[in-house]
Amino acid sequence: FRDYVYIPLGGSRVDQKWKLYRNLFTVWLLTGLWHGANWTFVVWGLGYFLLIAAEKATGMPERLTSRVARVAYRIASLFCINLLWVVFRAENLGAAWQYIQGMFCWHADPIVNARAWFLIKDNAAFLICAVLFAMPLVPWIRKKCKECNGSRVAHVACEGIFAIASMILFCWAISYMVAGANNPFIYANF
Repeated sequence: FRDYVYIPLGGSRVDQKWKLYRNLFTVWLLTGLWHGANWTFVVWGLGYFLLIAAEKATGMPERLTSRVARVAYRIASLFCINLLWVVFRAENLGAAWQYIQGMFCWHADPIVNARAWFLIKDNAAFLICAVLFAMPLVPWIRKKCKECNGSRVAHVACEGIFAIASMILFCWAISYMVAGANNPFIYANF
């Protein structure tokens, strides 16, 4: 889409702002339609268009100067992106709305509530890692390792611990990918 649609339309190097929005709208509408003939994909694509257009119009996140504002911006961005993925994966817009309602409203059905708590507890480690790694944690750790004012041994130890932790997380991620290998390829039906 970038090479064959966005850039030939002029990309972001256009002389008028409305052309930029036209280019973004076209690309994201086509991206949604490319995923399938369902309104959920169209809404998903247009949702991304609205998010990117809002960033372009406001100059965000570059304009944010405080750390709190940047963290709040990241949280809001991840929130919107996750809502759009719910729409993407739903069977139709009505089902998407029901899923979103279910995410924020406790059901009167105790079985649904028990299942939600089970999934939260079962995936707590993933949720914690997702929150931690959504922030610039890795660059901060690397910066602290470089600032190690101790001896060369302390710096090497810090880098070694970082490498071992990275390898453990990598193996953990691979083990879950292998465990979920029976999931069909998402684009097999297209």
